[in-house]
Order: sequence, then C-alpha cells, then structure tokens
Amino acid sequence: MNKSFKLIGIGLFAMAMATASTHAQTVIRITGAQGLRAAVHTAVGNILNTGYTVGYQGTSLSTAMQAIFTGTTKVGSYPVVIKTSYGTSTFGIRTVAQNLTVSTWLSSGTGGNLTGPYDTAVTADATVSGEFQGTTRFKTPVLTDQVIGVFPYVWVRNAGSPITLSNINSTLANALFTNGSLPLAQFTGQVADETRNVTLVGRDEGASSRECLFAETGFGIYSSPAQYKLTITGTPGPTGNVTGSTAYPAAVVDGVSYPAGHSGYPTFTAEVAALNTPGSGTAADGTGWVIGYSDVIDAVTVNPGVLATATATLSGAAVGSINVGNGGTNYNNYPIVTISGGGGTGATATATVTNGVITAIAVTNGGSGYTSTPTVSITGGALMNWNGVPYSTTAVQEGQYTYWSYAHMMYRSTFSGTAKTVVNQIATQLKNQDIVVGGNSLLSAMQVGRAGDGAPVVWGSPY
Repeated sequence: MNKSFKLIGIGLFAMAMATASTHAQTVIRITGAQGLRAAVHTAVGNILNTGYTVGYQGTSLSTAMQAIFTGTTKVGSYPVVIKTSYGTSTFGIRTVAQNLTVSTWLSSGTGGNLTGPYDTAVTADATVSGEFQGTTRFKTPVLTDQVIGVFPYVWVRNAGSPITLSNINSTLANALFTNGSLPLAQFTGQVADETRNVTLVGRDEGASSRECLFAETGFGIYSSPAQYKLTITGTPGPTGNVTGSTAYPAAVVDGVSYPAGHSGYPTFTAEVAALNTPGSGTAADGTGWVIGYSDVIDAVTVNPGVLATATATLSGAAVGSINVGNGGTNYNNYPIVTISGGGGTGATATATVTNGVITAIAVTNGGSGYTSTPTVSITGGALMNWNGVPYSTTAVQEGQYTYWSYAHMMYRSTFSGTAKTVVNQIATQLKNQDIVVGGNSLLSAMQVGRAGDGAPVVWGSPY
C-alpha cells in the first residue's frame, strides 16, 4: 500500500472515530434538594433541542422526584441522557462528596406516573442544594460550588385553620421549636384562643428549609427541636382527618441517629400532605391547629378551606377581566393568582380578600398572545407572614422577607468531560433564567444578600 492510500485510510478512520464520538450518548445524573426540582427540570428542557423525550415519576414534571430526559443539547450538540433523583440538600451533598450510590435513577420511559425500571445503584455526578456545604455535617472533601439563585421558604398553616393564624416571628418560632406547641392566643392575641394549641410539624435533619430557619432564628442548626407527626384517619390530604399527634419518631438521617421529636417529615410532599389534611383545631389530645415550614412550590398547594374558583375573559389577545365564581373560605390576605394556558404569556392578577373570602381579582397585566381562554388558579391561601412580612418574590429581592437561602449546583473537583460541560450549561440556564420556577429568585434581581445561611440580610449581593 502506497503512502497516499495509508494517509487516506488514516483520515477515514479518524473521521469515523470522530463521528462515533460525536454521537456517543453521555449519561448525567443529578440529585439534591427536592424544592429545586421544578427549576432543574425546566432548565434541562431549555438546554435541549426540540424533540427531546422525558419521563417522570408522579403526575407532574414540576413535582416529580425522578425524571429522565433524552435528547441533544442546543450548544455543542451533545447527545445526552439526563437523570434526576431528589432527596434533600444534605442528602445530595453527602452523596456526591462521599461517592454514595442512589438506587432510584429511571432507566427508561416517557410520560408521567413511571414507577421504574431503575438502574443499578450508582453515584450522582452533581447535586443541587439550598445550603452551603459548610452548613452541613459533610464539609469535606470540598465540592466545586456555583451559586445559581435564591431559594425561598415559607410557613404554612393546616387546612381549615383560622385566618387569624397569620403571622409567626423569630421569638414565637424559637418557643415553638423548644416546646412543640403553643397556645393559639400567642399568635392571635385573643383571650378566646387561650385553650387552643398550635402544634409544630417540620422537616428532617437533611432539609435546608430546617437548617437555614434554625440558623436565622438563632435556635441553632444542630439544636434539638420538639417536632410532631400528625395522626391521620384515612389518606393524608383533603379526604383525611387529623385526630391527634405524637412526637416525630426516632430516625436515622444521613447516617446519624436522632431521638423522638428531633426529626421530621422526609419530604416536602409528605409534610404538605399532612398540612393539607383538615383538622378541627380541638383534637382531644391538644394538637389543635398545626403549622409547618416548607418550600414555596409545595406549600402553595395547602388549601385553607373551601377552594376558590375564577374564570378569565379575553379582550382581544389579552386577559381583560377575571370573574370570581366561588370566593372560598379561610384565605389569608395574600393568595397567589396564576394565569396559565390559552397560548399567551405575561398575564398577572391580584386578589382582594375580605374575612377570608376572595371577593375580587384585578388584572394587573393583561399579557399578550392569548388565542383561547386561559385557566385561573388560586393558591397559597394558607401561607403565613414571617416577622410580619408576607412572602413575595419582590419582598425577597428587596430584603423585607428574609426566610431564604442561596441555591447551589455542586460537583466533585474531579468531575470532567462532556458531562461537566452539560451540567455547567444547566447551572447557567438556572442562574440566568429558570431558577424563578417555583417561586425562586434570580441572582440578577437580588438587591440584597447574605454572607452565609442564616446570616443577616444586607444591601448588595455578594454573588
């Protein structure tokens, strides 16, 4: 074989190898804070070209604890399979730092309500977190950390509770952490409420919502609270009934054993299902009404009473007005009105509440591009104020509402190759656009910042 043929053969072989490399599929696994799952899933979809497939556990991709995306990235044209499986912030940090395996990576499937099949247990490549690694017990080895946004939390009261249970401050929170329950009168200032209790439910030791709250109030991240588990007749949720409570059972979380009362619900979904279970407020064992702390995306699903309904009317391609059908009951003064569907975007509205009933909804921005009537949903009617301030994105960004932490993307210092490149694309997409999903805030919109979890909120952002 002459030299020219050899060169041609080598060139063809190199081209073939390059083509094979170009089309080789990279599998990427992301774990961590369940409160960031909606934002992560949106970001993954936005970095992929049209035509990607997705499968997920549960009825909604935004609330799914596991998902699998298959497609090609818009930047770099990398063929990827991106798998997610969530737990808690601490769980994710520990898993990545210590190279622990996760057994709930979906192997395949499209659409919702998937229950497997699952891969053989394998470690994660990256984790999303609602706290700094240094806040956790798992400080080494140090992970590469990108701050990608702001992660707010809220206090929420249980279904059927009175609108007078509307505010909690740092002093009351500390008392509640210590005692597990307090008289309702301490929240309302009403003599008639002295014989009714307010009982605390909360998250387990791996949740950033708990660690950041305990830090902010000065109670102490690793201090021992008195948290409860509700006794529920029937299925937790609107069809069940709260009949009592007991100290949350002893538990092992992230390899550490905790006594009864110290731990809490392992997921926001489980805690919020308990809070969404109606109670009488006068349980025989003294449980009374119940409050807990949660991420926003799950907390807004707690219905305070009878569900309010409303319908929109279009004016051209914009939303012109919204009519309240049923005003509902027990709503606080700051329910969240969401306008979705109809082919358009940008419509916003605010509700007026009188004695717990939604009496009117005013359109604040009609949006554009609507070709059919959008759906109006009203959520968040059971959210409580924190230190007298109601939760809103603006209140977080301007510094009035302080129960929040930073959102992070973390991975090992040895992480490399296409997988790292794509994870960085997801982190950038989250930071620049999609962290706002689920009530989270963009770093670029923040007028305030804090030096660490629970640190004072000050003007100017360090990130």
